[in-house]
Amino acid sequence: MVGYRLIAAMLSVTLLLTGCSSQTSDAETAKIEAHKQSICTSVTNVAENIMKTRLDGSAIQDTLQAMDSIDGSDPMDAALKVRAKEMIMEAYRQPNYTTDEHKERAIKEFGSKQYIKCVDDGFATKLARS
Repeated sequence: MVGYRLIAAMLSVTLLLTGCSSQTSDAETAKIEAHKQSICTSVTNVAENIMKTRLDGSAIQDTLQAMDSIDGSDPMDAALKVRAKEMIMEAYRQPNYTTDEHKERAIKEFGSKQYIKCVDDGFATKLARS
């Protein structure tokens, strides 16, 4: 059921962005925006997990290798995989913290930055076009 909703949302976004639809209802627009927000929220969750892995001491090579094992044959999966690798590189450029309080703050801040980046650079819209 979720797959059908995702396909319908992607089709709506594609029609809206390419101008093929002469009218878009407020409900359709709200669905599109909710879908884009959902994508960016997922990016945030991945970013937070990446930063947690980094702060827990995992080697960058192991983290990148784990990402390489994910199938990227689907265009959406491939785009997410590229984005995740970028986040891994960015996470490992951040300082390491030793206290739980600082780690938790770093994880939340990294996730928030990735959410803003997702919204600002149109990543969710790009995914919806795939």
